[in-house]
Amino acid sequence: MPLTGRCLCGAVSYTSDAEPQSVIYCHCDDCRRVTGSAFNVGVGIPASTFQLSGKTKGYESTNDEGRTKIREFCPECGSQLFTRYPNTIFIKAGTLDHSEDLRPTREIWTEMAVPWSKIPDGLDKFPRSSTWGSSQPGIHCDYSLTWYHGSQQELTKLRIGSSITQSRSVAKAFSHRPSIVSMSDEGESLSDKLRIKHNGVTPGYLYVVSNDIGPDDVYPHPHPANADRWEWLTNRELKLKLIEQTIATDEERLTDEEIAEIRQKQKERGEESFVG
Repeated sequence: MPLTGRCLCGAVSYTSDAEPQSVIYCHCDDCRRVTGSAFNVGVGIPASTFQLSGKTKGYESTNDEGRTKIREFCPECGSQLFTRYPNTIFIKAGTLDHSEDLRPTREIWTEMAVPWSKIPDGLDKFPRSSTWGSSQPGIHCDYSLTWYHGSQQELTKLRIGSSITQSRSVAKAFSHRPSIVSMSDEGESLSDKLRIKHNGVTPGYLYVVSNDIGPDDVYPHPHPANADRWEWLTNRELKLKLIEQTIATDEERLTDEEIAEIRQKQKERGEESFVG
């Protein structure tokens, strides 16, 4: 059944033939101010399925994790309708013509939740938005973020089983075909500082995935060359767009001493992975 909805005055309406990818409660400060309520309920769908009738105005902002989005509203009545990300649209659930069958499954930004608002128990709860999205227990990601692929080859598409990541710096490092990579992860979100050094010297190519990505399109790498939340494998062919030709810099390269230290630590831990 297609999703349909409109603003209060009816000047703007929308449709989508997609099933919701996610239905979430968001407690962030921005959503509370936009809705004038204790939280927002967002219904995530692929942007490619969203059709809009009428003119909207948009307000662009960036949250604490560095994610930019555009909140679009009716210029006549002021109704907040949806939030636009590069690959995903989050419809404001209250603007749907029929929202009675929606079943939220998670809460995000719970670290900002007000104490006087009560939501039914039994939902997955995550302190920030970088930790939600996966249908697999214990593995979480936000599919609306940009996905990257690094390669030594000129490509226009990825075949099934290829590796992609939501970290640009990780993809860029692997575009140089390194045999040893050292990652220093200093935070919980993709925008937190991730320091990467490697021994790759080959010039390469950095791509972004052009397709919308959902839970059925990727799965965590079973034998990752880095922390499993950084590396995913594809379940279908994906289109690529070249964004950068990469050259390894001296600042990125591991010294001989660093390589020796990494190999010694791996030996002590009995690891076969080439990552330090």
